[in-house]
Amino acid sequence: MVDPAAQQDGRHVEAIICGVVRSAVRDTGAAGVMVMETGRREGRLLHDWLTRTIGNVTRVISGPDANAEAAGDAQRAEEMRRAEARLTARENRLLLAHPACKTVLLLAASAPPERLLPFGDLYATDLMGLAGGVTLPDDVNALADAAGGVERLDAVLRAWLEERRSPVDALEALPYPVRDTVAERLRLNRAVRRWPRCVPKIGTRTLWIDMFE
Repeated sequence: MVDPAAQQDGRHVEAIICGVVRSAVRDTGAAGVMVMETGRREGRLLHDWLTRTIGNVTRVISGPDANAEAAGDAQRAEEMRRAEARLTARENRLLLAHPACKTVLLLAASAPPERLLPFGDLYATDLMGLAGGVTLPDDVNALADAAGGVERLDAVLRAWLEERRSPVDALEALPYPVRDTVAERLRLNRAVRRWPRCVPKIGTRTLWIDMFE
């Protein structure tokens, strides 16, 4: 039986996310959205939500290539799919969206390059409740296993970032070898979060630094 409170919360989250994406489509003059579905539950959930709200939503299947024998080949195949998706989205005036969650954006060694991240403020455990599961990149999955589970890893991230506890206090819940790795991943990804565009400031008004019309 579905918990009515959880169901209501899910509808609230859906309304917020779809409203923001709808505004992004309108503001950019896009014709719709293309979802990097990645063959995962969260990708399918995002596709279903946006289809009900926006209508013109397509998807591109990404993720590991079963025919790729080596890790390098799989990574290359993934990048080729992303490049093709970007070209298709541009040709059809679609916004390219990725269903990566906050846990991934904080800790993955390589953040998704897509600019539209509708689930970017939801932790992995949030998506587990909404989508019935979540698929993490190999490096984040290994980190979660070393931490004692994604629930414990998310709890530490929430304590540090949402509750504003000191890093030392928040990281105490993790085994010693994992603490430094989590802190280092957060530090390295700070540049990605802070610098969506890196433009040296020369004049008095600079794009992406000074927000002006």
